[in-house]
Amino acid sequence: ELQKQLTAASARAEQEAEAAAETKLNAASAAEEAFKAAQELAEAAGATAASLDQELAAVKLQAALAEEALKVAQESAVESVSKLSSDLAASQEELQKQLTAASARAEQEAEAAAETKLNAASAAEEAFKAAQELAEAAGATAASLDQELAAVKLQAALAEEALKVAQESA
Repeated sequence: ELQKQLTAASARAEQEAEAAAETKLNAASAAEEAFKAAQELAEAAGATAASLDQELAAVKLQAALAEEALKVAQESAVESVSKLSSDLAASQEELQKQLTAASARAEQEAEAAAETKLNAASAAEEAFKAAQELAEAAGATAASLDQELAAVKLQAALAEEALKVAQESA
């Protein structure tokens, strides 16, 4: 999006610069044509030097007006580029805020997943210890202890599966 905005801003600035140059060229050409027309008119009519000076003054006035119009067009182009730069800076700042917020959320979710995994492992270890103590206190046979161990392993597998689900959910 940023690249698109930069490309569009560059294209608009280039178009405005070309339009300003064309305006200046047209104004100079128009002034030259007007001056030539004034000269031809003065020669054809045998106009006096004073009359020719008046025509030249009018042409100079037209040229000055055209130059002023060019300045206004250039200032407008500069203002447009300045506004685009300002808008671009604001867009970059908003994008940075969004990236920072997303990074913080991802870090929190990773910490929560790690804590869930740690709690599940601790619970499985406690369950195994409790099963061992129960087997020793009751004088359980090796077969009974194997059954308890299998149950604890099943609990650990279930806890691990629950952890995977929690991680995927996170």
